[in-house]
Amino acid sequence: MTEPWLRRVARRTLILGVRGRNARGSEWGEALIGEFEETTGSWDAVRWALSGLRATRRARHVPQWVRVRRRAVVAVVALAVIGVPVNAYAAGVALNPSGAMAPALQPGDRILVDKLSFRWTGLDHGDIVVITVEDDTWIKRVIGLPGDVVECRDGAVFRNGSKIDEDYLLADTVTECSAVTVLPGEIYVLGDHREASCDSRQLGTFAVSAVTGRALTRMWPIWPTD
Repeated sequence: MTEPWLRRVARRTLILGVRGRNARGSEWGEALIGEFEETTGSWDAVRWALSGLRATRRARHVPQWVRVRRRAVVAVVALAVIGVPVNAYAAGVALNPSGAMAPALQPGDRILVDKLSFRWTGLDHGDIVVITVEDDTWIKRVIGLPGDVVECRDGAVFRNGSKIDEDYLLADTVTECSAVTVLPGEIYVLGDHREASCDSRQLGTFAVSAVTGRALTRMWPIWPTD
């Protein structure tokens, strides 16, 4: 049986992101490519490829031409996914309205949003999610899951007694918050730009059921200024 074209594009995108112009990437990058074959279905393959690209970018500095080319390819793949009728309720595009998630997301950024699979797999620490309550919508990062104790000490965030590694924050970020135990069915979220974000520090925890999507990657602009 012929492999679905979308799955082939996802594999090629991951290989390009990991290897660039080289014949082989790093040891962990090659492991990402190898584990791609364990995915099932086109949508799972796309999610794995996008997650791999995100991990690759965080792990090492990538030359600008590779970063731009990769974003272009990811945007094409994302548009292909959205254009397939069967995925009409599985993915979408969201507009980031504010600077509360800087520097990861800038005002006006378009992000590809997974609307479906997170309901089966669950949320993870560090996920960027879209939360909708009545007429209000927030885009925030998941810091605490049910059962977690979240607190702040000396300007840093601790979860269950351990300091969180928040390499996505602006330099010299100071976070102040009260200790909270996250109840079942709830999540604790923060914006990355702590001084500009209204989040669980002021609004309290949010119901997991209020999450309407999980951000996969920034689609536009393809060439960001950050």
